[in-house]
Formats: sequence, C-alpha cells, structure tokens
Amino acid sequence: MKTYLLIFWNSIRGFRSYQFLFRNPLKVTLIYWFLFCLALAAAVVSIRYVQLKKMLPSFAAEVARNLPEFSFRKGETSTTLETPVIMNTGSVPIVLDPGDKITRPPPGFTNGMFHIGKTRIKVWMDSDGDPKIIPIKTFPDGKVDRDYILQLGQRLGYILAPFLFVVLTLVFFVVGLLQALFFATLVSFLEKAIQPSFTFDEMLNISVYALTPGSIIIAVYWAWGVAAIPLDLVYFFVYIVFHVMGSGASRRSMMPPAADEH
Repeated sequence: MKTYLLIFWNSIRGFRSYQFLFRNPLKVTLIYWFLFCLALAAAVVSIRYVQLKKMLPSFAAEVARNLPEFSFRKGETSTTLETPVIMNTGSVPIVLDPGDKITRPPPGFTNGMFHIGKTRIKVWMDSDGDPKIIPIKTFPDGKVDRDYILQLGQRLGYILAPFLFVVLTLVFFVVGLLQALFFATLVSFLEKAIQPSFTFDEMLNISVYALTPGSIIIAVYWAWGVAAIPLDLVYFFVYIVFHVMGSGASRRSMMPPAADEH
C-alpha cells in the first residue's frame, strides 16, 4: 500500500515526479488506478451521504406537509378520509385514491400526477405518457407521515450507498482507462519521429497517472455541488497540462547527460 500512496503523491506533486512513474510495470499502474477509483468513489459517496442525511429531515417534513392522512397496511392503502383527495403541491399534484376512481391525469394536470391507489402508486411525469408503477407491498406498513418518510429515506440510503459506491468505482475506472488508452495511442503515433521515444506501456503509464489531479478536482467540485464553472473544461485542461509536462519531464530523464565542456 505504501507503494501506491507514493505513486499517488508523485502523480499530483509536480511534473518532474513523472520521471519516477513512467517505467512502472503496467500491472502496478492498473492496480493503482483501480485503488484510486475505489478511494475516490468512497469519498464522493460518503460526502454525498452526509449531505443528504442532513437534508433528509427538512425534506421529509416538507413532503409530509403536502400529504393527506393515510397508511399502508399489508400492501394496501387505508384512510379515514373521503376519497379521492387531491393535494395541489404547486408542482406535481398528489392524489389519494384507494378506490382507483381516477385512471388518468385530468386535463388540468399538465405536470403529471402522483397517484396513490389501493395496491399501487402510479407516477405520471407528464399528462400524456405512461405511468411508472410502484407496488405498495414494497413499502413497510405504517402511517405515512414525517417519521415514516424519514425512516424510509434512511433505509434507502443504506441500500443505495453501497450500490452507488460500486457503480462509481467501475465507471471511474473504465472511463479513465479508456481516456488513457486513447491519449496513449494518439501520442504514441504522433511521437514516432521524436527521440528518445516512449514505449506504448510507458506512454500509457503517463496517461493513467495524469488522470489523478483532474479527477480529484472534479470529484471535490461534484461532491460539493459546485456548478459555477465548466468542470469538463477544467478537467481536460488539468489533464492535458499534466500529460504534456509529465511526458516532457520523463523524456528529459531518458536523455544522456551532456558531456562536460573544457
């Protein structure tokens, strides 16, 4: 692990440090990139999880405020209210309709409809499309209020966080590796006439390690929800700078030392 921490440090501390990286075995580089993606995904998911957990109580209270009084029992909706009950939330109307009397969004529901039926919840994103159907039996029994929504959100967090962690790790790894392969292939073709030249594995090493600085910047901005600057341009600018300057420093280390002049 100490080896990979040292590789990480050399990947971000400066261009000259790439001369210590480009000759690494390709297997070491790929393992490093996977471990980095693992750590990056863990950091992003952890930060997002903490942020959403802090927001959940106020979100649950806001949702509960717009809901009529009802409960889920053994996969069915129950209420003491006269139904259907229509709650106009200002965005998507919520309809409590255990009798399933309303089968489509009325003409005035241009934003769709959130329909709570006897055994199914139907969600129309627009008035003309087909609804997304969620069986009520997938929800735990209980009165649907602020505490219910809060507990449901926490359970979803426990389920989704590990799933998101695995997905992000794989996405980071595959997308980054494809980018590195593209740049390594392109640069290897362009630099055939340059001496001393890199082998393809050496150029791929540089292309992978140059992913590190930009990935950290993008992950930090994304995790904290910063959208004021074009992150894709920042990422590619940082990547190109580290790739070009790191390659230059590595190439200079391959040149024989200049003879002393007398």
